[in-house]
Amino acid sequence: MNKLRFLLISLLCFAACSVHAMSLFDLRADALMARLPELKKSLNLNANQQILWQQSEAKTRSLMRAKELRRIKLDDLVREMVQTPNVELRDIDAKLDGERQAAQLEDQQSHETWLTMFDALDDKQRVLVQEFLYEQLMRSGNEEKSSADSPGTTSHKGRGARNPADLSKPTQF
Repeated sequence: MNKLRFLLISLLCFAACSVHAMSLFDLRADALMARLPELKKSLNLNANQQILWQQSEAKTRSLMRAKELRRIKLDDLVREMVQTPNVELRDIDAKLDGERQAAQLEDQQSHETWLTMFDALDDKQRVLVQEFLYEQLMRSGNEEKSSADSPGTTSHKGRGARNPADLSKPTQF
């Protein structure tokens, strides 16, 4: 069990450090969730694993929806606050800190849910999950690299960088 977790962590670290791989910290939950059906199909889950999978997926989707709604409201609130004369930036910062703390707690809950799911898998299934994660890191890194290398495209890497076409959308803090 510990050897397998060490292998998973090693694989993820290797993938995150690869030249064309995406950083592990840049993996987006929504992008992973969109690709979960293909992983689920390949795992051939038993009945108990199916239940755990459904619970994990439902909890993660619920947390993601709640986070998105909170951030939309926060974005609207901050827009109002910055239009107020003599706005106190510390008040805005406190709101942002509250969101970061809530998001961190939700991320931990989601991680624990999926780690419980991972614990319920057999060794063969765990290898499939590892391969899936490696593929996602490599795919995302290659997509990012190819879009950055394409002429006429602008890379929007880094926190806070936004595509000008997306300025009408809520800011993600």
